[in-house]
Amino acid sequence: MTYKNLRYGIKKNFLYVDRVLSKKLSAYNTRLNLTVVSQGFTELGKTPGFIFLLLGVCSVDLTLGGGLFVLLLVSEVVNAVLKSIIKRPRPVAEHIDAKAEHGWSFPSAHAQNSAAILLSLAYFSPGIISVFWVLIIICIGLSRVLLEKHYIIDVLSGYLIGGFLCFLFISNLYLLI
Repeated sequence: MTYKNLRYGIKKNFLYVDRVLSKKLSAYNTRLNLTVVSQGFTELGKTPGFIFLLLGVCSVDLTLGGGLFVLLLVSEVVNAVLKSIIKRPRPVAEHIDAKAEHGWSFPSAHAQNSAAILLSLAYFSPGIISVFWVLIIICIGLSRVLLEKHYIIDVLSGYLIGGFLCFLFISNLYLLI
């Protein structure tokens, strides 16, 4: 077996497991009747929702809010570039009667933006509010799999990329002050 065949076999099996796990998880959405809740968290994770949140942050701390606006813009650009390079198709929804998403699946912009923005807010928030932001991040990403808009790896990759962008933002925040 050549290296190329071995690499293809690993990739094929990994993507198969990702698809199977995503399908099993999305089946819970139907069984537990979570569609409305999942759609609510998905709406929270859209760019207009973050813009509205960041306007509120700007009213309290203009420097932090402005920095988070730049972070959201950077996250959107990074996501668009990665999607245009990787071009992974979205899952075909079997359990959900909802309008189809357009565009590529990998990485999840909802998960990436929520990790970048809300982890940054969690860093600057006191105690229990930080936990609230982290729970919202988890719910947004989970909603994308439950609604069959993304595979699990799309969401986990979005979290990793968003977390990395958050780290870069927090470690360079002194440049804004």
